[in-house]
Amino acid sequence: MKDPPADLAATLEELCAGGSSQVARDRAAAIVERLDERYFELSEQEEETGQPTGWEEPFRQARAAAAVYEAAGLDPLRAATEATYEALYALDGDADAVLSTILAT
Repeated sequence: MKDPPADLAATLEELCAGGSSQVARDRAAAIVERLDERYFELSEQEEETGQPTGWEEPFRQARAAAAVYEAAGLDPLRAATEATYEALYALDGDADAVLSTILAT
C-alpha cells in the first residue's frame, strides 16, 4: 500500500498518543466512507469499460482506515479482531506483514 492519506495517518497518531477513541472513530469512519466511495466508483468504471482504473489502492486504504476505526473500539477483543481482519485486506492478504506490523508497535 502506498502512503496512507494524511488525515488517516494523523488520526492514527492521535489515537496512539492517547487521544479520544470516539473522535478517532468518527474521523476514521468518515475516511472509510470517502475511500470506499472512491473504490466503488473506480471498480464500477472498470467493470463498465474493461480498462484498469486503479481501484485496488483506494480499497486497501479504506481497509487501513477501517482497521483504525475498529482499533478505537471500546471492546478490546472485538477491536483487535476486527482491526486485524481489516489490516489483512489493507496489506493484500499478507499475514506476515500484518504480524510484523502488529509486533512493531
